[in-house]
Amino acid sequence: MKKILVVLMAIVFTMGIIFTGTSCKTETGQTSETAGETAAATDAGETASGETETGSSEEPIEIVVWDWQAGSAFDPALEEINALYTQMNPNVTINRTGYNLSEYGELIKTAIQSNTLPDLFGLYQGTQTREVEKRGILFEWDDAINADPEWKANLGRTYGMGGTLSAEGKTISIPYDIFYIATFGYRNILENMGSSEEEVKNLKSYKELGDLCQRFKDEGHSTFYLTAGLAGGYLLRETFYAWVYSVAKDFDYVYEAEMGKRSWTEEPFILAAEAVKETNRMMREDVEALDAQTDNYALLLNQECWGSWYEGPWSTGILLDNQTAIENVFAFYKPPIAEGALENVWHADAAQVLSMRADNPNKDAVIGYMKFLATTDATSIFIKYLIHPAGKFPDNWKEIAKYDIYAEMVDMYNNSNIGPWICYTPDVEQALLVNLALIYREEITPEEGMKRVDEATKAYWASQ
Repeated sequence: MKKILVVLMAIVFTMGIIFTGTSCKTETGQTSETAGETAAATDAGETASGETETGSSEEPIEIVVWDWQAGSAFDPALEEINALYTQMNPNVTINRTGYNLSEYGELIKTAIQSNTLPDLFGLYQGTQTREVEKRGILFEWDDAINADPEWKANLGRTYGMGGTLSAEGKTISIPYDIFYIATFGYRNILENMGSSEEEVKNLKSYKELGDLCQRFKDEGHSTFYLTAGLAGGYLLRETFYAWVYSVAKDFDYVYEAEMGKRSWTEEPFILAAEAVKETNRMMREDVEALDAQTDNYALLLNQECWGSWYEGPWSTGILLDNQTAIENVFAFYKPPIAEGALENVWHADAAQVLSMRADNPNKDAVIGYMKFLATTDATSIFIKYLIHPAGKFPDNWKEIAKYDIYAEMVDMYNNSNIGPWICYTPDVEQALLVNLALIYREEITPEEGMKRVDEATKAYWASQ
């Protein structure tokens, strides 16, 4: 924390000047300092011109940030983090706006077209990132990261994660947090329905999970279902990719199909599509079309279901609004979809990632802020709100998190088989989203659906 101490020294020094009524500027604008003051400024990381890594020590800088992590976990966490950063860097203001993912795509498109992108902007990994990347406007962070060993060490294995990289393997985004998909359950709700956490965790197959939900439904329990807003078809597609990986045991298997190098009609894809169909038995029909990021949180928060099929560390932060919920919630892996499939499979990656234009005039200030987000000063605050940060964990992170569910999911993440989850080709993704939704609703068979995806993929690459 040497940097914090020296910045505070610089602030104290500045306040001393104010109260003694002296000036540190000459008529030419150059700094007039004693030898001792020069040494203090040097320790504070200033250049000979009096500039810090965030720019001039007096010039006000506003860093405008857009992201799609609006909610009762990220909003207060980032308010606190940004306030701390401003306190440490008085000339910098962080102006952050959080949006819902459902409205974010059009916002980014409009901002690109009108050249009004902010200093930092979130991109949803996959097709959105690739489409923006193709414009050649994104800053590549690798040189800056490699020039600062402390920053690189703070990022740890987050540096180089797939969801942060361009098609050429360059870092074009840096994340706030780590993304992984847990399945949540409530001990108290399960007990009310004659079941238990142990029964759920001992299920041997994905079909048995569907059978359990049907048993609850047949017995007349209104909380029989696992909630998940499937209006965002990406929820099905992301889990589908991880299921394919669990059977193929090859991370690149789905991406080879996406690139037209193998057929979507091969067995791992059919088995994963059958699991998509099986998922229908775990849901309540009238909540399937709800927004995954907002409406379904309310169902989970209010314990109107026995758990959630698609959640992650961000949801534990939201559950803090209901102490009965947080005290009873547990996380579990979805059971395997086929005999011999990998167990303990999660699709995980960098979560909310932030990008910057290569020509951003506030580049140095933005880099200084991104370095801060990876420090324990910032990650301690993320953890307090039960968000899994992308930066360095403090030694006392379990004490900060307080709740067992947080440590439980961190341990699960560290011991998971990590599968793929994103699609980079818009035409292929659209074919997947459409046909997986039809398979889910049992309007077509898994075989027919995957045949259609295969045909759409071949047609796309033939046109290129």
